[in-house]
Amino acid sequence: MKKSVETQLIDFLKSNPTWFASGDLQRKEWRNKNGTLATPRSIVRRLEENAEGENALLEVEYRANHAFYRIKQEHVKHRYEYREITLPDGKRMMREELIA
Repeated sequence: MKKSVETQLIDFLKSNPTWFASGDLQRKEWRNKNGTLATPRSIVRRLEENAEGENALLEVEYRANHAFYRIKQEHVKHRYEYREITLPDGKRMMREELIA
């Protein structure tokens, strides 16, 4: 059974619980139920719809006039925690840890 673009987006974001730029999501090939490619504007519309209201599935963050989306953590099977660590050479980086 073919899935709607909205369902495909949500499933993709659930399996990849990190921030994605709206433009990156628009450039992926999302197909409608009838097999045609979804337009970038329809992708944005679905993202916006799912990031608004009390029952929103997505979080949105704006950085330098660009929207970034990710699935809300309560909708992810596994939760991740990000910690800043210092490497032996003094550089700092973020480390992702899976929390059961």
